Amino acid sequence: MSENKVEIKNAKHLWGMDSYEIDRLIKKEINKRAVVTCIGQSGEKLSKISSIMSNGEHGRATARCRLGAVMGSKRLKAIVVSGAKNDPRVHRNVKLKESINKILLSVKGKGKMLREYGTAGQFLSAEEIGDLPIKNWKLGSWKEGAGKICGQTMTESILSGRYSCSNRIIGCGRVVNIPESPYGKVYGGGPEYETLAAFGSMCLIDDLLAVAKANELCNR
Repeated sequence: MSENKVEIKNAKHLWGMDSYEIDRLIKKEINKRAVVTCIGQSGEKLSKISSIMSNGEHGRATARCRLGAVMGSKRLKAIVVSGAKNDPRVHRNVKLKESINKILLSVKGKGKMLREYGTAGQFLSAEEIGDLPIKNWKLGSWKEGAGKICGQTMTESILSGRYSCSNRIIGCGRVVNIPESPYGKVYGGGPEYETLAAFGSMCLIDDLLAVAKANELCNR
C-alpha cells in the first residue's frame, strides 16, 4: 500500500526467504522507509508456532494464535506500507506537545532500568522472588545461571546498540552484533525476557551466546 493506492504483487521471488532478507529486499525494491510485515520459512510451512514478523532484523513479533501460519495458508508473504504524506493534523497541536513534554522526563526517569537493560533487566529479580520459569517450574532457584544470561550481563558483554519502536521514547530494544562465536555470527534484536526464560532457564542453558543465536533464528 502506497499513499491511496493498494496493490497485490507477486512475491514468488520472496518465497523461501527469512524475515531479515525480506525486509532488506523489499525496502531496496520499494522504499527504504517502507514498513514491512512478513512471515519467514516457518509461516510458509504452516508451523503452529510461526509468527508474523515486523521491523526486519529488530524482530518484533505478532506471535500468538498461529498467525504466521494463517498468512502462509493464504500464500501471503508480506504486507508493505509506504507513503510520504504529512502526519494528520492534530487539534490544539501546541497544547498537546506541551502536555506531552511535561511528562516525558518522568517517563524517561521511571523507565531508566528498561532502557539500560531492556525487558531482560527483570530476569534476576524474577529469579529472586521465585517467579522465573526454571525447568518447567520444577526448580525454585537458578541464581548462578540467571546471572550469566540476564539483561545486565547482556549489556556488559554482547550489547552493541539499542532501538525504539515507532514513536517510543524508552528504547528498550536490544541490538547484538557478534561477528564470531561458537554458533557463527549472531546479529539482530537481542533476547527479551521471555526469550531468556524459554531458551535459558526453562532449558537450564546459561550460555548467553547460544540463547542469542536461538533468538536470531526464531526471529528470522
